[in-house]
Amino acid sequence: MVSAYLPALRNGFIWDDDTNVTNNPVLTQDDGLRRIWTDLRANEQYYPLTHTSFWLERRAFGLRPFGYHLDNVLLHAGSSVLLWRILAFLGVPGAWFAAAVFALHPVHAESVAWVTERKNTLSGFFMMLSVFSFVHAHLRAERDPEARKARAGQLLPLGFFLAALLSKTAVCLLPFGLAAIVWWRRGRIIGRDFRTLLPFVALGSAFGLLTAWLEQSHVGASGSEFTMDFATRFLIAGRAWWFYVFELFWPADLVFVRPRWDIKATDPMAWLFPAAVLLALAVLVLWRRRTGRGPLAAVAWYSAMIFPALGFFNVYFMRYAFVQDHFQYHASAGILAAAAGSAAWWWEKGRRKLTTGASGALRVVLPLIVLAPLWWLTWRQTHIYRDNETLWKDTLVKNPAAFVAHSNYGLLLFERGDLSAALEHQRTALVLHPGWEEYYNLANTLARLGRIEEAIDCYRASIEQRPTAAAYTNMGIELQGVGRPAEGIAAYREALRLEPRFFLAHFNLGLDLLKQGAFAEALPSLRTAVLLAPDVPAAHQNLGVALGRLGLEADAKAEFSTAALLRSRVGRQE
Repeated sequence: MVSAYLPALRNGFIWDDDTNVTNNPVLTQDDGLRRIWTDLRANEQYYPLTHTSFWLERRAFGLRPFGYHLDNVLLHAGSSVLLWRILAFLGVPGAWFAAAVFALHPVHAESVAWVTERKNTLSGFFMMLSVFSFVHAHLRAERDPEARKARAGQLLPLGFFLAALLSKTAVCLLPFGLAAIVWWRRGRIIGRDFRTLLPFVALGSAFGLLTAWLEQSHVGASGSEFTMDFATRFLIAGRAWWFYVFELFWPADLVFVRPRWDIKATDPMAWLFPAAVLLALAVLVLWRRRTGRGPLAAVAWYSAMIFPALGFFNVYFMRYAFVQDHFQYHASAGILAAAAGSAAWWWEKGRRKLTTGASGALRVVLPLIVLAPLWWLTWRQTHIYRDNETLWKDTLVKNPAAFVAHSNYGLLLFERGDLSAALEHQRTALVLHPGWEEYYNLANTLARLGRIEEAIDCYRASIEQRPTAAAYTNMGIELQGVGRPAEGIAAYREALRLEPRFFLAHFNLGLDLLKQGAFAEALPSLRTAVLLAPDVPAAHQNLGVALGRLGLEADAKAEFSTAALLRSRVGRQE
């Protein structure tokens, strides 16, 4: 399994790895670890165990991506081994085969080869530990009534579940998956089971609601793109449910960002997907005596674990597409276990007709027919996540209408200085999706090209849709540059109203007030800029100028000395 992910060990950081790892100030601040756990808004999402792992890796590996990728691969391998032991412990036929398919399936390459998706690999590992300890305690309790009194058997699965939730709350419906396992084993759920699962439900509900609230209030999963009635969400859910199942059985056309479905409740064809889901569940219920409870239990697990990603709740990525490979990381085990169990059952039924030699040969060959292509597809898929350029180029080849790919590839070209090519991609992104982010990126490129008035107009358009500190600050810089300092200062103040700890706004506000001779008024922002970025020489220099003009010569000299020292350090490093 590890060999399929060897290319991932050579990969770098991509997309939002900068927000979570490479440019995340929380990972380097003195109080960063405390903020990870106590400040709900310290990071994009409140997944403190995941960000604690990044905090530790930042100290162990710095910004060398190898260690981060290695940890993801090892966590996925650990989850695969645990899945094997869980299924074997439960007596599921083909347990090793189901775990091998889980380990090698290319839909999981996105979770393993993308550092930010540590959320999946870490939460998945703790989820598997929770399930393993739960089924172990449950089976012991069935065989030995005295084992029911052991508190460790009750608390250990709950503790692992809490760790999974603190890594990513997509596992919040695990108690319903556990209930499906209990029902499969016994054929019914009794009062003791409800009492056992109640703490799981309480924890999952609390963390699920917290994440749903943060997605809208902090991450930005709100606005017109997410304004859908229940009927539309129901139709999206039905189509997504089948999409992920189909992708597990035919993972041939994987793409990082797929087209966002245009689903309307007035389209009769759209209702076929949810209708087919309900029909499939009804058939499994009616045929459970013929097929056994296993298939229904597996589909129940899948349905519970995929539910948070079906579109009933706002998830920020759904502004780009309603489905993505990593959304089904936790849910896929149910379908894979059912498929492997069915294959093993048919094998045992048919092998009696074969000779011993033919049976032994087929026992090796048949799994390879499945696992070898999966290995190849995963090995190939991990290359896509090598770097941003590879990722966005691959996405644009497969989905030319992916506005986020145009926007981010344009940003990459902008950072390289290829402004004309960047402008082309960013204009395309804006045509495809005239959103706040597309206006903001285009404004930055226009500003760099010297087309200041056009840039200011784009900043204003971005702010109208979603006011951000960065847009206000950059607009303020351009307003100052065209001789409109009062408007620039007003823009900086708006930026600080939105984000009081935004360094660039403090720095530029203090500098512009300094230029106007408002030394006392500039002082608070200049001091704050130094506190927020003590390693920036210009921040100390500006503060020193203000202090000197206010007659505080000793303090001014100290700031000038610090600025000179920082500059000399930079010079020595170069």
